[in-house]
Amino acid sequence: MAENLKYNSASGRVEVHDLDEPFTNNTGGTLTAGTVCYIDGSGELVKADASTEATAKGMLVMLEEDIINTAEGECAVVGFVDSSGKTAGAKYYLSTTAGAITTTAPSGSSEIVRVIGFASKTTEIYFHPSQDYTIVP
Repeated sequence: MAENLKYNSASGRVEVHDLDEPFTNNTGGTLTAGTVCYIDGSGELVKADASTEATAKGMLVMLEEDIINTAEGECAVVGFVDSSGKTAGAKYYLSTTAGAITTTAPSGSSEIVRVIGFASKTTEIYFHPSQDYTIVP
């Protein structure tokens, strides 16, 4: 793990590096940067969705780049990801919109509440999905 940490003198912080993996998009369409996906039983990317436990549990990744159908692209397993339009310091949850994140915890019956990270600034999120989640009664 220590080899994945690097001090950035410009920002004054220790940053996590190389905790990403290449995955292939076989969804039939383009997946855009910032999309949150889970890895299914075949090792395929599928948009994560807090409406359904099956798509909200397990290993989550955030796309670091657009990935066209049948192409391979980098996905963050944990770490800082460029992502505009964020509220600095806010906690982000998996959304009930497939592949999206939100600052509002899902609250509908049977929806999944899972923290996926925090915005470190308005243009960046620290993606570090919780291993725990709650199902709204």
